[in-house]
Amino acid sequence: MEDLARRIEELAIELTRIPSVVGTPGENDITSYIMGLIKTLPYFRLNPEKAFTAPVKGDSLGRSSVIAIVDPPGRPKGALLLIGHTDTVGTSDYSGLKDLAQDPPRLAEALKLQELDDAAACDLASGDYIFGRGIFDMKAGVAALICLLSDLSQNPGALERSLVFAFLPDEEGGSLGMLAAVEAAAAIAESKGLRYSA
Repeated sequence: MEDLARRIEELAIELTRIPSVVGTPGENDITSYIMGLIKTLPYFRLNPEKAFTAPVKGDSLGRSSVIAIVDPPGRPKGALLLIGHTDTVGTSDYSGLKDLAQDPPRLAEALKLQELDDAAACDLASGDYIFGRGIFDMKAGVAALICLLSDLSQNPGALERSLVFAFLPDEEGGSLGMLAAVEAAAAIAESKGLRYSA
């Protein structure tokens, strides 16, 4: 479990370092990064068709949701849909530290030199928190989903249901990534004769 926590933390920091402010080309950068990670997993090297992008229709930035499917052998009893968004809000609220907002280790060091309220200073001093734009909303969640995908895809025979992972752009804007992912998820369910249970 400690190894999993470390992997999630490291990946969350790596994802935070990729600027992906909603409505910017950085949303495509994080999509490419996540797709690259998924494509390196053994399951997806053997089943490349199970990881793909679902383009946002008519999007001027050309954004896409990343979809990854892990199927158990035989006939699955249904499917679970696991969703995380990859975009963030901007960094202007970081004021003079906005250039560090997406670099958690450097931001933590810079915050030590700032005047903080007692609660924030205590959190920073504890070392139990990671600071950075999007770290909790929701790059740590996306990191957890990617680690889960990595681990569960190593033994799909242990699954009863298909798992459909969706990593979305534009959650902080107009939810266009969710609309693209819902359409893709519905098509997957229809083509496989599956029903999502959660």
